[in-house]
Amino acid sequence: KIDGVRAVVPRINFGAYIEHSYKVADEKKLRAANMCVHKAPKATTQKQVSRQGPSMGVGISAKAENKLRDLNKKVILGRMINKKPKEILLGRLLAKRLHACIGSKITLLGGTVFGEFSARTLKVVGILNQGPAIFDKMFYVSLAMGQYFLDIPNQASKILLFGKTYE
Repeated sequence: KIDGVRAVVPRINFGAYIEHSYKVADEKKLRAANMCVHKAPKATTQKQVSRQGPSMGVGISAKAENKLRDLNKKVILGRMINKKPKEILLGRLLAKRLHACIGSKITLLGGTVFGEFSARTLKVVGILNQGPAIFDKMFYVSLAMGQYFLDIPNQASKILLFGKTYE
């Protein structure tokens, strides 16, 4: 225990190529059920669509982030991730760019710290709006998923310290 520190929270920051392939008919149903933040795309004759691009991600302890930063209060659709490793929380602008909705399957592609290929398909359980665009272009996974994706068990790339007087 350190005097003046009320919490120590590990995180993993990493980049990944993020991809969302979907059937146009399925996306239309999710939009009708208000499970998406994007508007209807232009009419297309394609039955299957894929949207992808680079993005930044953060492996977090959802329980600690909710307690210390109220991250769960910024979820505008769906719910906050939990300890389940196959869940992902998307920033509002990233969800719009990918045309991802609650229930969509997202594939992360990247590399481990050892230079090996890493890929994982996750289910979107929530979309959040943090305000600044830079944060709304990111995605969040459990700390365990971040460790698995980068092949760094029981490690973190960043440690946040929360003081008693500074928030």
